[in-house]
Amino acid sequence: MISFSTLGRIFNKYKEKSNVQISILCPGPVNTNFNKVADVQFALKGLSSEYVAKYAVDKLFKGKFYIVPGWKIK
Repeated sequence: MISFSTLGRIFNKYKEKSNVQISILCPGPVNTNFNKVADVQFALKGLSSEYVAKYAVDKLFKGKFYIVPGWKIK
């Protein structure tokens, strides 16, 4: 089985041949309604979905490959 990280690195290697941008978003826990419905709690405090989205878009436009919001996850 190929992980998303491995698959992303494979595609990233060939991106020079096209205008396709590939990034991998690793947000860690994100506060969503899913957490409440699934009755899950994480050891780390979750980030807001708005923060994660804004951070991801900012880093995407800067050409970052790995996007990891939140200093606790890094």
